Amino acid sequence: MGFTCTKLYISSAPDPGLVKKAIFMVFLMCNTISLLSSVVALTHLIWGQRQSDFQLIQKAMLRAMALVTVAFVSILVAFMVGVCLVLIHLPWQTYF
Repeated sequence: MGFTCTKLYISSAPDPGLVKKAIFMVFLMCNTISLLSSVVALTHLIWGQRQSDFQLIQKAMLRAMALVTVAFVSILVAFMVGVCLVLIHLPWQTYF
């Protein structure tokens, strides 16, 4: 999953651009948290697979599940904020 923000979109907006908006920063932070917690969860699962002690495997699984839950919640928030970002710039919003 990748994300880019072209200069064309930033310069064509009536305001200084999406980069300076707080809602865009929330979107970026949620995506970053989701990516990092997913990578750390995968690292825990790979590390737990290499262990022979059952207690360490259990701890690794619990930590990985907690991190996956954090990733899931943050990607949900990022999706909702992304939808709000798109809806803000639509012209039909002035009718409601």
